[in-house]
Formats: sequence, structure tokens, C-alpha cells
Amino acid sequence: MSPATLAPLLMIASGSIHAVVNAILKGGKDRAAGRAMIDGSSAVLMLPALLFVPLPGEGWSWLAASAALHGLYLYALVRAFDVSDFSAAYPILRGTAPLVPPPSRSGCSASPPARRRSPASPCSASRCS
Repeated sequence: MSPATLAPLLMIASGSIHAVVNAILKGGKDRAAGRAMIDGSSAVLMLPALLFVPLPGEGWSWLAASAALHGLYLYALVRAFDVSDFSAAYPILRGTAPLVPPPSRSGCSASPPARRRSPASPCSASRCS
């Protein structure tokens, strides 16, 4: 299957899965238990994939930090659903999740990224610094 065909199919599958998960969470009595069941079953379904991908070598600390932050996000999501309307909480939480990585990235580098200039750039060093 070509990437041009696979990408839209994966997007449709992802959207459909999100819709089902949200319907389960919205309709359930105990949202924390529902979320745990959803994530647990997802983990069990994905375990066979470990046979086909390499393990992350030196990236275990990053993997652990990512898992901890995702767990915190899921806890906030379930708590928000418990205290507010689903249709108000979900867009806010899903919209703020992409805002977390850029500020956290600033502490990962010892020096700021260098500005790149092409050799044919009309800017001189004194004007563009």
C-alpha cells in the first residue's frame, strides 16, 4: 500500500478510535476505571509490536518521562470530565497538550540553537544579529 493511501486511512482510523474512546468515557459511570481499561487493553494489543521494533537503547529515561507526563495528562483529562461538561473540557485539554513540548524543550539543550544563514543571504552580520 502506498504512503499516499495509507496516511488518510490511518487518520480516519485514529479519528474513529478517538470517537469510540470518548463515547465510552462520556457514557461511563467511573471514568477513571474506563480510562484504565481502555489504556490497559491498548497496551495488551500493542505488545506483539515489540517483537518487530528495536528497543530504545539509551532513550529509557525519555520514555519514562514521556509516560509520566502522559499519565498526568490522562489524570487531568479524567478529572476534568468529572467536574465539567465533556464537550467543554475535551477541546481545552486536547488543545493545550501540544503547548507543553516547546517550553520543556528549552531545558534539553546546553546552548541555544544557532541561527542559520545561507552564504547568499543579503543580510550582513551587523544588521541581522
